[in-house]
Amino acid sequence: MTPLQKLKNTGYFILILAGGYALIYGLIQFSGWSEDQDVLEIKKSNTSTIGTIVKVGSMKGSYAIAEYFVDGKRYEKKQGSPAEDIYIGEHYLVIYRATGPAISRIDFTNPIFLNGEKTSATIATIVHEDGVTVGFTYIVDGEHFKRFQKYADGDRLEEGQTYTVEYLLSNPAVSILRLK
Repeated sequence: MTPLQKLKNTGYFILILAGGYALIYGLIQFSGWSEDQDVLEIKKSNTSTIGTIVKVGSMKGSYAIAEYFVDGKRYEKKQGSPAEDIYIGEHYLVIYRATGPAISRIDFTNPIFLNGEKTSATIATIVHEDGVTVGFTYIVDGEHFKRFQKYADGDRLEEGQTYTVEYLLSNPAVSILRLK
């Protein structure tokens, strides 16, 4: 093989690598754009229901699966969760596309207690804040608890601030930090 042929083969190899990289990059960008379009469409629909967490796990980050019902039909949504301490049985607002309820998002900024669930309240102290997720600690019957919760844009939180936390009497680890 002559030096000119080696150079030609190397050029083809580099061209193929660049083409593969461009293809992968384009697919990633399209996927992000498509997901953004789904979120915009969901928000425009202004439709929501209550979802119940049925499974949690960790695979390249923590995730939760919520089960929800629209017009009597059952749906599930798997989504990355704000922390590993989401509990099975917790309830969150699920927003979905009116024309296709399978396209949805779990709104981790909106945890919910159902009517009839017995709750109590105490004071929580913020121990972590990163602009998206807040970590807080609280004490119930001498036992210390620490939770994380996503919060909406615009909330100004700082470590050391105190807020009311509502928790389930049957499981005080399940709680909602009341920011408003």
